[in-house]
Amino acid sequence: MEAEIRLSYGSEREAEAVARAVSPDNVEVP
Repeated sequence: MEAEIRLSYGSEREAEAVARAVSPDNVEVP
């Protein structure tokens, strides 16, 4: 799922924000 977010947004910051919004209890971003 992380790969999809990176390909869609192309920004680690945006992907990180999306990951937090999608799963705030289980965030696994570099």
